[in-house]
Amino acid sequence: MDPTRSPNPRTFDPTRFLPDPATEFASATAPDPSARQNYIFGAGRRVCQGMHIAERSLFLAVSRLLWGFNILPVTGRLPDAEDLIGAVTIQPAPFEVRLEARSVGRGDVMRVGWENVRKGYLNGDMQWRSVPEGMAFSTWMPDLEGEKV
Repeated sequence: MDPTRSPNPRTFDPTRFLPDPATEFASATAPDPSARQNYIFGAGRRVCQGMHIAERSLFLAVSRLLWGFNILPVTGRLPDAEDLIGAVTIQPAPFEVRLEARSVGRGDVMRVGWENVRKGYLNGDMQWRSVPEGMAFSTWMPDLEGEKV
């Protein structure tokens, strides 16, 4: 929100990040705190060890959503960027959108993918039944030797 780093910080402008191609890790571990874009994943010795996974997972999820759907406002107007909730961390207030498949084929791909995940990996509460095979930690088991159960 520093206007010296980002003129008009409340304006949606993704181009402001073009001159700084630093990853979240590079930003979080920058020795100069003024060079950090944010503190989402912590900083210094307390930096999140899973930030690489989170950054890549978010990129993949958002990329797939944008590939498959047009995201449209329900009311015909965009949400108010100043309507925020929270305290220490803030986020936009809830707002409705309409997801519309970009094409019939893309809609089919998204529906089939969702059904495969829902039937194969989620329980009735829509929580993971188990870690999908091939993912990190899918074969990890705790070492219970010597521990009291």
